[in-house]
Amino acid sequence: EEANASIYQETFLAGITHDVDITEAISNETTLYGTFSAFENPFNLDYKKDSRKSGGGRTRFYYDTDIGDVRTRFTLGGEYQTANYAARNFENDFGEAGALNFDDEIKIQSSLLFLNTEIDLPREFYLTAGLSYNRLTYDLNRLVTNLEDDTTGVATKSFNPEIIPRVGLVKKFSPALSLHGSISYGFSPPTIEEFRTNEGSIALNLEAEQGTNFEVGARGTFRDLRFSYDLTTFYFKLDETIVQQPSGRNTTVVFENTGATDQYGIELATNWMIIQNPTEFLQNLDWRFSYTYHNFSFVNYRKDGENFSGNELTGVAPHTVVTTLRAETQPGFYANLSYNFTDEIPLNDANTVYSNSYNLVQSRIGFRKVLFENVNLDAYFGIDNLLDERYSLGNDLNAFGDRFYQPAAPRNWFGGLKVSVEL
Repeated sequence: EEANASIYQETFLAGITHDVDITEAISNETTLYGTFSAFENPFNLDYKKDSRKSGGGRTRFYYDTDIGDVRTRFTLGGEYQTANYAARNFENDFGEAGALNFDDEIKIQSSLLFLNTEIDLPREFYLTAGLSYNRLTYDLNRLVTNLEDDTTGVATKSFNPEIIPRVGLVKKFSPALSLHGSISYGFSPPTIEEFRTNEGSIALNLEAEQGTNFEVGARGTFRDLRFSYDLTTFYFKLDETIVQQPSGRNTTVVFENTGATDQYGIELATNWMIIQNPTEFLQNLDWRFSYTYHNFSFVNYRKDGENFSGNELTGVAPHTVVTTLRAETQPGFYANLSYNFTDEIPLNDANTVYSNSYNLVQSRIGFRKVLFENVNLDAYFGIDNLLDERYSLGNDLNAFGDRFYQPAAPRNWFGGLKVSVEL
């Protein structure tokens, strides 16, 4: 509280998208976008101020054709993004920006090219295959520093170009059952916050996470019951896993690669349209339910003489349940009631500290109406954390001094009025 630990952010986002049919078989979709943001973060023992500008463009060409009796769609495209940050870190002087610690200029450039093919094979088999080429570069120029053992100058991190393949196959037996499977490779580079930390270090040795995912599942719809489901099981082999560690200053965190993790999981999502025949008053009543089981563990992870191999992956809940009941009426009134269960979460690599599991309930009621031909009104009111649970949200993993917890808000309410105009 003395540090006024908080986040303030103002963002302006603008974009424009253009669709065009070049021929009967060829079309294009192109998007240009830009973002301007002011970010301010008083933290426990420092104070961060960023001015961020970013922009980019994405274009996709679609080619639809029949190869004999086989319907095929090819997608070819690319995307380029660039961002510039003016990032300054200060001492936190009882909630105010104090002496300057360091001042950086950061430039981020990323680009990708991709090709995707969708083929409708005979006997209701559907094949998808894709390939992308990805590049990412961070350029950091430290203009000023008042930290010990730190120098000014330029630091550049260019991640190795990555070629990402994916192939998936679906067999549809009936509306009630389709089986699907896929194999894909992917990578996840460290974020700029992981590359350049609040304690001043620049992680030039930090590498992108790389993994291969194997997935099989079933999905379908029982039309008479108006019930649909999607069940998926997966095994994800992740190398160069990035985890959070306390820094040498013991006030902030740094990030490092820890080797491999094995990630097994099951994900289930269902949707039941309970109302079969809408009445003059009640138009819709549906129930959505999802369940996730994650069994994630470290493989060959040793640090400072300790062996964490076989331990649960830090920060991952084994069981999660989310369910929502929604109702809509003919006059325009609607109501939502949602429930979330999150299991206990390991908070350090040694698995000696866990967060408590928690149950969250949120309710929302509102009135939605078309005022005129092109004007829509939505007024709503809701209560979050209806059970007034005490829980931690956004835990700090491997935190110094066992400062793992970020207390979430107790019972609180919200409301809003939304007016949309279609031109």
